[in-house]
Amino acid sequence: MQHTFEFGVYTGLTLMEQWTEWFPSQTDWHWRTFNPLKIEFELDSSMGDIEIQIVVLGLGFILRCKYNKDAEMFKEIQDQIKDIKDELDVP
Repeated sequence: MQHTFEFGVYTGLTLMEQWTEWFPSQTDWHWRTFNPLKIEFELDSSMGDIEIQIVVLGLGFILRCKYNKDAEMFKEIQDQIKDIKDELDVP
């Protein structure tokens, strides 16, 4: 299970836990994941993002931050979002 908190366009924090996958539920899980220890760093230069994932005993977080607001793909996506909002007349 994951819950994400957004801090503007440039930063997001996702809290995660893997314990509930192991308990019986109405949903029949097709897989179960458990990370005793996971540390992962990702540099997404096309979007200008850096991400860190840390999971210890099935509890963890993912923190993603923008380090380059001028990354070409990020600017293209922002332009597409602006165009869609303009078409839909959304502020």
